[in-house]
Order: sequence, then structure tokens, then C-alpha cells
Amino acid sequence: MTATSGELVLEGRLITKASPREFIEAGVARIPEDRHEVGIVGEMSIPENLIIESYRDSEFQRGGWMRGRQIAQYAKSLCDTFDIRGSGEAQQAKELSGGNIQKLILARVLNKRPRLIIASQPTRGLDVGAQSQVHQRLLDAKQSGAAVFIVSEDLEELFALCDRLHVMFEGRLSESIPIEQANIDDIGLMMTGKVIRSSGRAA
Repeated sequence: MTATSGELVLEGRLITKASPREFIEAGVARIPEDRHEVGIVGEMSIPENLIIESYRDSEFQRGGWMRGRQIAQYAKSLCDTFDIRGSGEAQQAKELSGGNIQKLILARVLNKRPRLIIASQPTRGLDVGAQSQVHQRLLDAKQSGAAVFIVSEDLEELFALCDRLHVMFEGRLSESIPIEQANIDDIGLMMTGKVIRSSGRAA
């Protein structure tokens, strides 16, 4: 999607028209809504998916030749740290459970210590245990100084993770609402197009 107006600036750097690689280099990480179709390359192995955004780094290649031992060691370290459970490094990513695919994506993007994380529906379809792990990873990233932008229809998730909320309806974004001033019932009404007046009444 191409911007039609406005500017996107991250820490003084203009990235409105940046390429995907330039976004990554600027410190922008994404956790896509469709983890199976967009988040991984299913036919590639777990290690290959873990370095897919950084395979050009000298740590993983030299003169165009991939450094298999270093990649395997890196993947094992991330699998241990993020509790990614599979049958081995040769396993295709598409064979992992939904929770383990999401942990793979988190490991890939968070290990690079991004400045901005855009997470779309980060726990949709996950069991309670996996949801808790994803939430904690995002909170840890926030505590480490990253800005975390979450897009979710799960109000309980938003109230648990966010400092402030915006509601989008028919392409329009509401003003910022500090979480301590937000009411879950009012937010639900705003999602249907209702306008909440300062008196607390819906219009």
C-alpha cells in the first residue's frame, strides 16, 4: 500500500516511502495477522525462517555462501529462549502448531531489538498458554524501550497491554484515549460507530 498523504517518521528518519528492507533496517518489526500465509514460508525450515529477514548479515553468510553451522547455532538459541517446539532443525515451519509458529515469528523480530513493533491480532486462534507467552513477550519489548502498536478486536487484550487506545470505524481513527480513562463498554460501542460524549452518553 502506498501512502497518499502525510509523512511517517521514526526517530527522526523519514520512512514514508521505505521499502520492506528499509523498514527492517530502520527498526520496524511486524507480527502479521495471518501467521501461516504471511508470517512464515511454510516449506522452509525453522532456521531458514528465523533468519529470513537477516540472511544477508555477515553472521549468516560469507561471500554469498550460507554459514550453516552459525545458522543452526543461532536457531537453537532462539528455539530455547522462545520455547519453539518442533521435531528438529530440518522440520518445515508449516508443520509447527499455531502457537509455535507465532513464537517463531516473535523470536525472529524481537531478537533484533526493534524500535517499533506492529502486531496485528497477535493472539488470534492461540490457546490460553500461548496467548500469555505472546503478551509477556510484547510487554518485555515495551519495557526494553520498543514502541508497540497493537491492532486487535480483543478488548480484554487491549486493556491488558495498552497505555492508550484508538478506535477505527469506517476508515476514521478516534482521538487517543488514555487507558485509565477508557471504559470497555464505551470502546465496544465506539467500534460500532457510536460517538461517546464527554458526559458518557452514546450518540
